[in-house]
Amino acid sequence: MFGDESKFKKKKLNENIKEMFIGPFGSSLKNECFVSKEEGFCIVYEQKHAIRKTIDTLNRYVDKKKYEELKRFTVYPGDIIVSCRGTVGEIYRIPYNAKFGIMHPSIMKIRLNNEVYNVIFFEKMLEKHMKKILYMSQGSGIKMAITAKELGKKDFIVPPLSLQNEFSQFVEKTDKLEFCN
Repeated sequence: MFGDESKFKKKKLNENIKEMFIGPFGSSLKNECFVSKEEGFCIVYEQKHAIRKTIDTLNRYVDKKKYEELKRFTVYPGDIIVSCRGTVGEIYRIPYNAKFGIMHPSIMKIRLNNEVYNVIFFEKMLEKHMKKILYMSQGSGIKMAITAKELGKKDFIVPPLSLQNEFSQFVEKTDKLEFCN
């Protein structure tokens, strides 16, 4: 992204974010826990949101009682979700105008420390990292899954925030140009 990454300090990802973990145990969120949109207190963010890069899909909801039980797994606008099983490594930032929700067991949530990372820069860096993991595992017969503990131990570059912001502005301009064409 910035050419020679060796000129930037590197730190373990866990040291540079607010929180990162995988959703609740599957037994905590069975099919019978889901309710209609009308009865729902909040949305359940799932792997399909990360894969399709949208929340405009067939969504599932839980009631307030289930939310209170699982509120440790709350996802807020601006959080990044990552698909962790099967189709691994798909990344999606929850839009700032989206409603809060809870995580499905098949995703990881990353909440950034905005004093360390620009969210657009971080998304691109994480995408690059995930592609590298997938490439290295091709043909190995390894079951693809990723854990927050494993990812948290990885070294990630920490360029100055001003440089990350410049990068982010460039990406946004490029995205607008692609959209216009």
